[in-house]
Amino acid sequence: MLTLLLLACAPDAPPAPTWSADVRPIVHERCASCHTTGGSGPFPLDTYAAMSPYAAAALASMEAGTMPPWPADPSCRHYEGERLLADGELDTVRAWVAAGTPVGDTDDDAPYVAPASTFVPTDRAAVDGYLPDASDPDDWRCFLLEGLRSPETRYLHGTQVVPSSPLVHHVLVYALPAAKRDALVAADEAEAGAGYTCFGGPNPSSEEGGSDAGSTVADGFPNQIAGWVPGATPAVLPDDVSIRVNADDIIVMQVHYNTLAGEPTADTTELELAFGTEPTASLATTHPLAAPDLDIPAGDPDVTVTASYPNYGDPLTLRTVLAHMHLLGVQQTVAVTHADGTRTCLLDVPEWDFDWQQTYVLRAEDDPVIVDVGDALELTCRYDNSAANQPTVNGAQQAPRDVEWGESTLDEMCLAYFTEVQPFFEPPDASAAACAGTEACMDACGPEPALDCLLSCPESDFACFRCTFQGAQTCGASTCTGELLAARDCLTTCASAAVMLDGNVGRCLTAECPDEYAAVQACVDPILASGSCDDMLGECGVPVE
Repeated sequence: MLTLLLLACAPDAPPAPTWSADVRPIVHERCASCHTTGGSGPFPLDTYAAMSPYAAAALASMEAGTMPPWPADPSCRHYEGERLLADGELDTVRAWVAAGTPVGDTDDDAPYVAPASTFVPTDRAAVDGYLPDASDPDDWRCFLLEGLRSPETRYLHGTQVVPSSPLVHHVLVYALPAAKRDALVAADEAEAGAGYTCFGGPNPSSEEGGSDAGSTVADGFPNQIAGWVPGATPAVLPDDVSIRVNADDIIVMQVHYNTLAGEPTADTTELELAFGTEPTASLATTHPLAAPDLDIPAGDPDVTVTASYPNYGDPLTLRTVLAHMHLLGVQQTVAVTHADGTRTCLLDVPEWDFDWQQTYVLRAEDDPVIVDVGDALELTCRYDNSAANQPTVNGAQQAPRDVEWGESTLDEMCLAYFTEVQPFFEPPDASAAACAGTEACMDACGPEPALDCLLSCPESDFACFRCTFQGAQTCGASTCTGELLAARDCLTTCASAAVMLDGNVGRCLTAECPDEYAAVQACVDPILASGSCDDMLGECGVPVE
């Protein structure tokens, strides 16, 4: 009797969720951008008729965390456009499946309509039917997109790469100075078919595998304006931010084809760009963050590599971050380690999946992430090189082998990219000497040139450091080999930080290894004061008496 009374007094159970009222909004918001007719998903899920046969499987994928695909760990931070299920949404789908997937109002089962895109291209260019070289599992090809040249400086607001072949492994797009055009055109004309062979950057590869159309290291990192990796979506900047592309710049699209992915067919991958002609209040610049010293022994199931680069340039305001490894990767994290000992997580991909790489945009409503002077950007990558984690090639799983840094699919990388946003500034003079602008610093130091006076000058960048250090070996600085070797690790870190973070080598050396740097100065400064290096300094653009 008590049981009957309790049942009689119990509130009615809530009605089961239905497709039209409860589940369809979740699917349209979280899944249908890919799983719609003509979308990138293998089947549509945007109507009841399409979803109901896959309901149990879709729920299992949601419960496993594999769908919707969002590799970034939200406990690190949140980003714009997240594809994460909101609180309660998984419970709703679970209850709907348990109730037998009731449809609800069948008169209101409109298919998914994609939101209007803010990306409207002004310019397009495509690969002209290049047939990848099937004799090599990895074919790197660069294409001159001459139709995108402009006699005016322009400001890029959005980009999209549309691959036409499953062999496309990744795409990087660069804007290179007009002075490189003759060498690039010559390389293009020297090879049959569209484009020219390139490796590790947009410059033509020499027979030794390097670049012989000007060193990207000597020139600083080239101006990367677009990119594509599996899972990428259009990249659209805020209205007041753009990427500057200088007048007469050469647009080069580097495509890495992995011919193990299938039979080569003529590629017509397209690049779409949205340009404006007016300067914006801020400019975005993409920087690499790399840990190139990889040593991943065959059979080792857990290899961790970490690199940290201190910032001794201007403070960096970050907008985006992108992680990149190959097939042995397990996890990648990117963080800011602050001078006060605190740490800010930028990105944590705890279960690396090569097929789901993308650019993560920091949320505008959050406080800006700033890498201040003395802070460092830290990159950590984990790898599994065990027998069980080897890639399959032509139907056969590969045997473990020692793996190092390389652009081949079967090599590895520990690489991230981040975008810095800074107030508008005038472009540097491309024809100026490497150390142009250091005159005031050198004058302030007195009549005799001094190493730190040059390297710590705010106008001194990596190009100046490289020019003077290489040239110094010809005018007597080779006698300081012992001091340079003692400071080698610090020199490497500070030089790398100068390239990647646009920092200052002298300020970095002073802060990171003051004793070793002081010993180098004590050896080098008398050589500079002797005048034996005046010609070299003059060639680098350093004013000498």
